[in-house]
Amino acid sequence: MNEMGADLEALIARYWKGEKVMRDIIHRHAMPWYDGEIEETQRLFDFMRESEDLVVRVSHLRGQELMDAWVDGICAIDEGYDPDKPSYLERIDFKELTRHHLNGGTTWGIADNIKRQLDDMIEDDKVVQFETAKKRFENGQ
Repeated sequence: MNEMGADLEALIARYWKGEKVMRDIIHRHAMPWYDGEIEETQRLFDFMRESEDLVVRVSHLRGQELMDAWVDGICAIDEGYDPDKPSYLERIDFKELTRHHLNGGTTWGIADNIKRQLDDMIEDDKVVQFETAKKRFENGQ
């Protein structure tokens, strides 16, 4: 587990002891994932509320399991909101699907190809979000 994960685990341990560390958890481990303007908007309030819910949902986990659940959960909250980012449908490689179909591919094979492409896109998005959050954490933002 990295430094970020160890810090999150320590804060959650303090949370279980009854200390009021929710604000620290949100500030250090949720806000770096937030890509919006830091101003009082409904989007920010929703993100913070859902982040607090996530802390409660993952607080029983430890180690890498905690980090995996945290990253999955925090990514799902705001999903790396980017109004200019193309949708998943726009990012699918239809040339590959057409080639698959013209070469006699089955419906199951084409569906599997689409699923693989979507899984790859989601994983790529998580890596970008994780790297962005890591840079922000290291810079103390």
